[in-house]
Amino acid sequence: MKHLLCIILAFCLIGCASSGRKIDHAKVSDIKKGTTTEAELLNWFGKPNSTSITPEGKVLVWTHAQAHALPFYAQVQSDSLMVRLDDQGTVSTFQQTDAQNTSTVFGTK
Repeated sequence: MKHLLCIILAFCLIGCASSGRKIDHAKVSDIKKGTTTEAELLNWFGKPNSTSITPEGKVLVWTHAQAHALPFYAQVQSDSLMVRLDDQGTVSTFQQTDAQNTSTVFGTK
């Protein structure tokens, strides 16, 4: 009976969560400075998680995070895309970042 309770408890501690829309890496490779428009970006990636106006132009940011948790183990993956638009509404710069962090009760890998 104790083993059954341990198994049930372990399944209760398993979890998964995500935030944001996945970023299509194939579409990121299609972004061209001076050519790709804001409308194309919105079509490819959807509504950005944040938008801001800076002296250098409009900045759009998309983020996606996904977490998996098991007893004594957690893994978090995050992905972001930052795009700066020029005065004509085309891409002037962009940057994509990926990160993965795995933690156990014994530390971080």
